Amino acid sequence: MRVPGPHAETADRVVSELGSDPQRGLDGAEARARLQSQGPNELRGAPQVPGWRKFLGQFADPLVVLLLAAVVVSLAVWTANVVTAPSTAPYMKSRTYSGERFFQVVRVRRSRCAPT
Repeated sequence: MRVPGPHAETADRVVSELGSDPQRGLDGAEARARLQSQGPNELRGAPQVPGWRKFLGQFADPLVVLLLAAVVVSLAVWTANVVTAPSTAPYMKSRTYSGERFFQVVRVRRSRCAPT
């Protein structure tokens, strides 16, 4: 009872090939017989993909793998610098002193140039 390419045929031809009547449809006995022989008129759903597989599928792209490798290298370099780098406190302290020194020099020069 398969119709090859029913989309290309007229509706009346498809109905007659399937052994039905466009006005009445199938009678009850024929409907039960087809249900027994061919099963219910339902489409089978696609199998569900588990969430963990969808998540891991995101990392299949080579660019994503490259970016993750860059993150790992960046974190490794950062942690190595944090452990081995000297403290910045002495540097900041020297900058503060040089800033104070600058204003002292400006004040002295102003006082020298001030009229007496």
